[in-house]
Amino acid sequence: MITEAHVGFSRLQELLELPDYIHPSKKVISKESNICIEITDGSLAWEVMTEKTDKKKGKKKSKEEKEVLNSVELISCLFNINLKVKRGQLVGVAGEVGSGKTSLISAVMGEVG
Repeated sequence: MITEAHVGFSRLQELLELPDYIHPSKKVISKESNICIEITDGSLAWEVMTEKTDKKKGKKKSKEEKEVLNSVELISCLFNINLKVKRGQLVGVAGEVGSGKTSLISAVMGEVG
């Protein structure tokens, strides 16, 4: 039990000692600003790769001969989001399954557009 606690605390210490995350956004926030995260009237969507088969009329083709076309489809997930987080503020995200918690966090991390 003590060994498990030691391993857990060691992992937590490693996490806390990681360098600060640098957001991939090109927007620079001044050190004087009180707001560090801001989303205003944000509507967010996931990019999903879809496969469609090309079913040309005419000559019959086998399954292997059908051409596969890849395209990117946007699936809307959050609408009219407003969020302001002040520097140093601790924020928790809670909600039911499928309510958009992961989508919101992913948007803040720059993974959803």
